[in-house]
Amino acid sequence: MTVISIICFFICLLVILDCLRSSADILSPARVFGFIWLLALGLAEFKLSKLQHEWTSESWFLLLIGPAAFLVGLYIAYILNIGSPQTPISRMRNQVLAQSINLTRLFWLIVVLFVLFIVGYASIVLIGREVPLFADKPGAARVKFQIFGLGLFLHNVILITIFSLIYCLADKEHKLRKRLLIILSLVSSLMYIVTMQRFQILMIIIIGLIFLYYSTRYLRLSAVVPILLIAVLFFYWISTWRGGELFIYWLYLTSKMKFSQDYAIFTEPYMYLVMNLENYSRSLSRLESFSFGYYTFDFVVALTGMKHWLAEYFTLDDTPYLISGYNTYSTFWWFYRDYGILGITFIPLLSGMVTGWIYYLMRRISSLGWTLSYCVALFLILFSFYNNMISYLWFFYNIVGLYFGYKIINKKNITT
Repeated sequence: MTVISIICFFICLLVILDCLRSSADILSPARVFGFIWLLALGLAEFKLSKLQHEWTSESWFLLLIGPAAFLVGLYIAYILNIGSPQTPISRMRNQVLAQSINLTRLFWLIVVLFVLFIVGYASIVLIGREVPLFADKPGAARVKFQIFGLGLFLHNVILITIFSLIYCLADKEHKLRKRLLIILSLVSSLMYIVTMQRFQILMIIIIGLIFLYYSTRYLRLSAVVPILLIAVLFFYWISTWRGGELFIYWLYLTSKMKFSQDYAIFTEPYMYLVMNLENYSRSLSRLESFSFGYYTFDFVVALTGMKHWLAEYFTLDDTPYLISGYNTYSTFWWFYRDYGILGITFIPLLSGMVTGWIYYLMRRISSLGWTLSYCVALFLILFSFYNNMISYLWFFYNIVGLYFGYKIINKKNITT
């Protein structure tokens, strides 16, 4: 174990110990961001794969600019909110769902979202796409299971499930409606699972758990452990479905792991945690030109239908300098890819300030809207070491859906 790994894990331990304080918010942005990045950096320093390389001083410097700028942004938000009242977490759990929600509108909104989900799903099947789980080549079918436009409705599964969770927590009377929404959530989730897409299901689980933590008293260790266990088993099932033990062994060999084959099952989680940073550090010193917003605003380019045309015209390679089949770079890579050192300085700084401001607004106002906003922001923080989710069209679509959905059901926005 290197000195860097020891330092990273020691600070992670301090973060965990700090969370044991009775007044501590274990999901505050600085705690979560710091813990995730220190854990990833500490594991990356183990160099358990021969595909990993020693990072140069230049790579370390450039890699740490983004996380440091984000933390500075959080600190600025903290300074600006010193002295402002903060609602204790225990009191927040009584207030978030106490605001006036139009439950009838919320119910019908979920029904409409489910109908659109079925329309999008049926459209993809009708044009001849195979359902990945039942295809001869699930991996290839998973990539092809999409269609421009209507295919976006497939991602309604996130909106359906999150809004159904809110409805079931807020409505204390209509049991039949709640049962129906639970059925719609389960049906849409199962239909989405057979497409073998994992990340959207993970988004549902994480945002759901964060929302439960801030809005209810239901979340206990005895409830979290089974949910996380189910999530782990789900991702393991998706991996083994692609080829079972043969796939795990193949992944172990192609990843050139240094540990024994007996522990091959740990190859995928380890490589998913560290190869993003490996790709990022490797590419930082090799990039010779910038794309000036193409990747940061990927969802805008995708909406215009010009994404692939522009990529071909300017010969843009989405995954340059790869050393393996792992093709993610961390969220900060795309800012560097577009704007260089200015991108990984000012965009994370602004992002940290916005995230911190959302957090303190949630703690001060304790409304459904700000709680949902922070749930999304924290999800982005959790996967900032992995990829830049906010630039994806499906993610932007769900953000817009959550925003307008909240506007529709919030009684303050309804005039009579």
